[in-house]
Amino acid sequence: MTDETVIERRLAQARGELKFLKKYEYAIVNDDLETATMEMRAIVLTKRNELEDGLSELAVSCSTAKPSERLKAALASFESA
Repeated sequence: MTDETVIERRLAQARGELKFLKKYEYAIVNDDLETATMEMRAIVLTKRNELEDGLSELAVSCSTAKPSERLKAALASFESA
């Protein structure tokens, strides 16, 4: 299987998974490991009510109910691909 075929298969799978996005409260764009890790930490601590400075705002930016511009851009990239 060629690299191109593998990439196309993974993108098709991701598009299928995105159909279920509305069932989730949060979504993380995994384009930068450090950023994704901070977002995951913010979500977990916010849900535990262990608030730290700025973390609740970071968690809110990952909300699927009111997606950030970053999340909107990532989702749009799948629609056009």
